[in-house]
Amino acid sequence: MINLLPYETKQQTRNARINTILLRSIVVLGIAIGFLAIACFITYFFINDTVLLTKSATVDKSSASIQSEADTIKTNLANAKTILGQNNDFSKVITTIAAIMPDGTDLMSLSLNDGSFGTTTSLQLLATSPSAAKILQSSFGASSDFSNFKLISTTASQSPNVTYPYLISFSVTVNKVVSP
Repeated sequence: MINLLPYETKQQTRNARINTILLRSIVVLGIAIGFLAIACFITYFFINDTVLLTKSATVDKSSASIQSEADTIKTNLANAKTILGQNNDFSKVITTIAAIMPDGTDLMSLSLNDGSFGTTTSLQLLATSPSAAKILQSSFGASSDFSNFKLISTTASQSPNVTYPYLISFSVTVNKVVSP
């Protein structure tokens, strides 16, 4: 077959064919890019949804453990408040007794425990004079930390060389003293 078409027509036919192939290639490339973009968006949304579900499950588990720890701490604080509310300040009672005692007296015995508060406790003092019993009675009566002062006995020692010749026994109720 002999091609008798002029050169310019052959060139235009060739260019038209190349343009058609180029146009088809551009359309196919556009469809491929669109498909890849849609696939990427779908994959992104599935991954994002999975991550959100995993995070919410992790948050639920961690918030449940944090909630249980918070409940434990709240219970411990309530127990501590109860214990501290029942706590008696023994050192305050001892310093109050020491402040109330008049000069020339010495505490011979003192026994305090949790059961001592609100009940009658017996005390013994050594004194240089029998008038210390009256001073003790007025001092313990004036204190709000003690009540029900009762003088049990005042005995004198038979030995003349004793520093504290008088033994004063008395009972007193120690009121509950809560530490500040």
